[in-house]
Amino acid sequence: MGTPNQIMNQGSTTVSVVIPAYNREILILPTLDSIRSQTLAPAEVLVIDDRSTDSTVRVVEEYAALHPGFPVRCLVQEKNQGVSAARNRGIREASGEWIAFLDSDDMWEPHHLKTLADARDASGAEVVFACARGYSDTDPSVSERTWGWRFQSTDEVLRYLVKGCHILPSALMMKRDLLLKAGLFDEEPAIQHAEDLDLWLRLGAEGVKFQHVREITCLYRQHAASACQNKTRLYKAGVYCLGKHRTNPLNTPAEFNEAFAYYQGKLGKALWPADKVNSERALWQAARHQPFAWQYPAAWALAALSRRLGIAGGFVKRFHNRFL
Repeated sequence: MGTPNQIMNQGSTTVSVVIPAYNREILILPTLDSIRSQTLAPAEVLVIDDRSTDSTVRVVEEYAALHPGFPVRCLVQEKNQGVSAARNRGIREASGEWIAFLDSDDMWEPHHLKTLADARDASGAEVVFACARGYSDTDPSVSERTWGWRFQSTDEVLRYLVKGCHILPSALMMKRDLLLKAGLFDEEPAIQHAEDLDLWLRLGAEGVKFQHVREITCLYRQHAASACQNKTRLYKAGVYCLGKHRTNPLNTPAEFNEAFAYYQGKLGKALWPADKVNSERALWQAARHQPFAWQYPAAWALAALSRRLGIAGGFVKRFHNRFL
């Protein structure tokens, strides 16, 4: 019989953890601790540093030296290229048959990898994902949002992907060969913040088998520097992503129009305070795709009148906050 650490590693030697990182010298330590606490340990942990300007690389190297039995190493990009390129390098250099993603400010519950591995073995799926919950950076006990929790089945999650990315990369594990075959994450700058949604939609359209685990095993840290805080970039990327998937067989044209209107409406709301011209254009696109959903034509009309007449700016903002 092996040592406890050897027993913990049995059956897990084909999993590589890929962590893209940029300026995470403080936040990455709890992330690494959560991997080291897994009841099913990975074979390797690859931190891909995207040319951080802080001490992220040094912090990871010191962590590796402090925990010599923990298989973490840091790979530094030649230049800053974004999260897709960082993940893609990790995938290419990984030795594991399976890739588990974890962003450098997120964390896993101790049973995360074991839960996904059990679901993989039971279902034969090529992609397995659990639920996640967001928490406040100032109070980790406060749950602000969940990913995937409200869905009861895998099919339901996939059907609703076009309306919102309910699969968090940090909560997902998938076959490395599948990623290579799919062409990895899109590195186009315009799609960053929706690069994960794009990949899930591509895989779903190809009939890849997903398996949803309706259990929260991943913690998404919501803080001032997290990707979800830049709403304008987030919704622009969503619009760009949907433009790539207009004919995706997972959804009907009506579902696509509803999703496109949703993203354009959110983009119009995000743009309004600083860019009223493009806000109005986005709201017009939302109204055009959902002319009978009253809030979009109304939002566009109010924005157009307010911008041209220079009045009721505060009322428009209140309307956006209430109905978009």
